[in-house]
Amino acid sequence: MIPIELIYFLNTLMATAAIGVVILIIVLKVRKKYRYESEKSLLKVIEKDLNNYLISSTENEGVKWKSVHHYQLNEIKAKLENSFLKGVFIRHLISLRKNLYGEFDEVLEDLYELLGLHELSIKKANSRRITSVVRGIHELSQFEYKSGYHHVLQHLGHSSQIVRQETQVALLNLSAGSPLFFLKTSWKDLSGWHILSLHHTLLRTGLAHRVQYDYWLRNPNWEVRAFIIDMCVFFRLVAHMDNIRIHLFSDEYQVQAAVLRAVTEMGDDRDAPGVYKFLVNTDRQDLKILSINALAKVGGPDEVEGLLTLLETDHSDTLLATVMAIEEISGNAEELISNSYDLQSHIHLATALAHIREPLNNS
Repeated sequence: MIPIELIYFLNTLMATAAIGVVILIIVLKVRKKYRYESEKSLLKVIEKDLNNYLISSTENEGVKWKSVHHYQLNEIKAKLENSFLKGVFIRHLISLRKNLYGEFDEVLEDLYELLGLHELSIKKANSRRITSVVRGIHELSQFEYKSGYHHVLQHLGHSSQIVRQETQVALLNLSAGSPLFFLKTSWKDLSGWHILSLHHTLLRTGLAHRVQYDYWLRNPNWEVRAFIIDMCVFFRLVAHMDNIRIHLFSDEYQVQAAVLRAVTEMGDDRDAPGVYKFLVNTDRQDLKILSINALAKVGGPDEVEGLLTLLETDHSDTLLATVMAIEEISGNAEELISNSYDLQSHIHLATALAHIREPLNNS
């Protein structure tokens, strides 16, 4: 039999725990509501001061304006009572920066530093929490706070891929040297959205012209070569095609695919023989289609003859791409195919030709 004292003790313990949980829930809800109201109140109160500050910062810098400017700065600073409110304000400034250009960009960068907000970003960048590190690096990058360069650089070899990728984008904004120097050690992070982010950052910062494309095209890592080739396509750097086309017969299909995309966008008739040779030798259907699309742009009569011999395929996508390429090069695919094949016994060819007639009938 359980002693009555133990039962009372357990009941008291459970009641205390239940009360503790309720109090914790209430505290968390109150805290969440407080933060929401504080954020809403801050942005509402500060909006006028911030707008006035931005306007006065881009007006004539006479004695009167400098005085007003200083007053407004102190007004804003007084409202940033803690790190939470500073974080809210930083996010607001980043949002503004995406919609403002020219002089306002510089004003927001100066304001970020004058209010000491960079100190909070550096603190985040040096945190042990990955989410804080990413946020801190992002903030330093957004405001191009170059004095924070080394606080960002230290994370180039971080164990988290997200941190490394955020670091690479930030270094493009903060570095004064070769924009893509980090590819020497951090090339494995080149994938998907991150590549697009690097392209966009290079475009926005105007640093694309400082990249040593031919140097990176000789890099031993295929990820780097594929990335650089796609970058040349993105920026339409036709001048580098001679150093791009030589990689068509490399061992990595990702590089081969990048070269074929480059030929499609920037190639000429010199590429046609090599692309056709690649087409008949590759077993990958995705690379066949990329090759056919490239030939549609750079091919001539010789390539049309070659493509006509490749119409006996069971892959419908490859067949349609081939018929469309013949049409794009010659302008009379139906006649050429009809002279080489009996369309009544090759229903798949008749179907493919019907597909290319549809856009013509609708135009």
